[in-house]
Amino acid sequence: MTRRRYSMEEKERILEEVKLAKNRRAVAAKYNLAESTIRGWEKKLSQKESGQHKDLSKINKTLEAENKALKEISAEKDLEIKILKDMLKKM
Repeated sequence: MTRRRYSMEEKERILEEVKLAKNRRAVAAKYNLAESTIRGWEKKLSQKESGQHKDLSKINKTLEAENKALKEISAEKDLEIKILKDMLKKM
């Protein structure tokens, strides 16, 4: 087999074909690839997706903390407004 570099788009397309066909050997033969090459691509892609999941999880936690802080500020402001309105009514 001659060495050929595949772009990320080509790798993703081939991996999608493997997923649909559920037959790594047939797809590997179609593209004149070793099955181990496809397995390597699958492994790298799953690691990449796992890393993205961790990043999104960190972002989500940060956003939840920020949301909680904003809700607390909003509640404090609502209380301040209520107190001021009550004071105005008493005047």
